Amino acid sequence: MGNSASASDFSPEKSSETTSFQSGTKTEAVTEGPKRNTLSWERDCNDFRFLKLDLVCKRSDIGVHDEERCLLSVYRGGIVATTKAAAILYDICQHTIRQLPYPVGSHHRDILHSLSPDGKILIRWIWEDKNSDSCLVEAIRADSNTQLGQLPGTNMCSKYDAAYTVWVSNTVVYMPSTRQGIITRWLLEEDNTSISLIRPLSTVTRHDRLRVHLTKDERWWVVNGQTFNGRRTSGSGLIQVHNVVKNESKQIPGTVCCLGEVEVYDHKKTLLFISDAKNGRLSLKIQQLDPQAPGKPFEEVDISAPMRVREDCPWMLVLFEGLPIIAIVTGNYFLHFFEIHIGVHLFSQKLDMDTCKVFGDSDDSQSLLLYRHRRKTLHRVSVNTEDLIGYIRQVLQNDTLASAVAIRTGLPGAEDIIIHDMHAQYKDTAIDQLG
Repeated sequence: MGNSASASDFSPEKSSETTSFQSGTKTEAVTEGPKRNTLSWERDCNDFRFLKLDLVCKRSDIGVHDEERCLLSVYRGGIVATTKAAAILYDICQHTIRQLPYPVGSHHRDILHSLSPDGKILIRWIWEDKNSDSCLVEAIRADSNTQLGQLPGTNMCSKYDAAYTVWVSNTVVYMPSTRQGIITRWLLEEDNTSISLIRPLSTVTRHDRLRVHLTKDERWWVVNGQTFNGRRTSGSGLIQVHNVVKNESKQIPGTVCCLGEVEVYDHKKTLLFISDAKNGRLSLKIQQLDPQAPGKPFEEVDISAPMRVREDCPWMLVLFEGLPIIAIVTGNYFLHFFEIHIGVHLFSQKLDMDTCKVFGDSDDSQSLLLYRHRRKTLHRVSVNTEDLIGYIRQVLQNDTLASAVAIRTGLPGAEDIIIHDMHAQYKDTAIDQLG
């Protein structure tokens, strides 16, 4: 999957200890220092903890002053906090910070950053005027201020465009420009820099948001044009799927989408996930992009779940790599979890309204990052694999699904079902042979 990113105001606050939450029979609470915040659960989860919430960073980690406003961007494995005078990189895995190169005389500008997966190349967007999308886009070495390249002409990029930048390798990046209706492919090698433009179909580009998703080999790219109201509680979209090898495109209706490489019968399949909201239900459709790929084809899945409020729509999809689970985040801060092979709605969670930013963790694609506005802290939400099979068996009461998930993931909790099924299959085979 491509690199995910997002931007938001961020200024970590004084308090905090490690945060965690558990699902229970009633309402659960998140405790952080002396403060307490309630999370309402849409499903009775008994004693099984379906989700885990861990504190990613706090004030002492980032080193930003209490009242200092800054922009936060996320890259693969790290966080960049940009203030009016500095850019600070926080490594999530190593828990270390370092200063990034910062343009001289930029104390009154808005700046966002995007780092390559190896952390060696830094792209920054510099807006002189906060009310304009006109900006300077340049690429530099992250360990110095040496410029590798600069996009020519007048670039019209919003902060959402910068947040949706996708790195497919350490030197190749795709950057959308919603206002101009183009996707820029930028090759950034030491002795070779080049720029090429992708112009999606005009019907896709007439939207408020333009996102691009790519396979790692760049054989497929998908452009998702999105239109939302101010509160993101209603929206529409159009998806353009393009085969680079055959130079063929097709359009698919849907509000949001994402790409993911999923193992199906011992072969990696590139799947397209599409979500929409119609007639009071939230839908998830899953299609295989290349039916001619080796191995058994993926059977298309179309599942839905009831909407929790009348006006709501999907805002983001996150695939939990290594697990057959995808999460849909809606504009009203509901999380809906689906199993992607059999097609089952697993769980729904209503986030508190204190959570104002939700984005994918591009480090391992197995979790969501939640930015909490009032506490000014960043948390990671992940699936608790230790209790996943128990949750499916005891709460959903679906032994077939539990067995299938356990076999695909190797998670414990369904050994008795698997052994029983093997004995039954062996018995049926023996009877057939005797007959």
